[in-house]
Amino acid sequence: MRQYIIPILLFFFTSLAIIEANADECTIKGYVIDSITQKPIPFASIFYNDQATELLTDTIGVFYLTPCQIQSKVRVSSNGYKTQDIAFNPTNNDSIIITLVPNGVILKELIVKKQKHSYTKKNNPAVDFAIKVREMMSFTDPF
Repeated sequence: MRQYIIPILLFFFTSLAIIEANADECTIKGYVIDSITQKPIPFASIFYNDQATELLTDTIGVFYLTPCQIQSKVRVSSNGYKTQDIAFNPTNNDSIIITLVPNGVILKELIVKKQKHSYTKKNNPAVDFAIKVREMMSFTDPF
């Protein structure tokens, strides 16, 4: 039993050292918002490390870059917005706000109404079939 205590303790202290080392990494928190409405843009794409790595904003337009040693240039894009290259100086626990300019035309409200059609039972095989089923129900119903 004693032969297992030393490797277990060694593993435990090594794991603690690794966790502590990762806790020292800094995280950059960013927000992607619309330049006109100032509302967050969900699921915007953020490319970094020479476009090799991509991450998405969450539903409220927030993203996190870790570690801070990344390049200080990111490319942000989203459907309906112009792609923007942002250069910044990352520091520990920094926070950046990126505003994207809409690319398209904002449409006014559109109301779609269905046309009223008069319904006739003539020449409708589904209606004829339903009528026959109801008529035969008294013959086939076990109760």
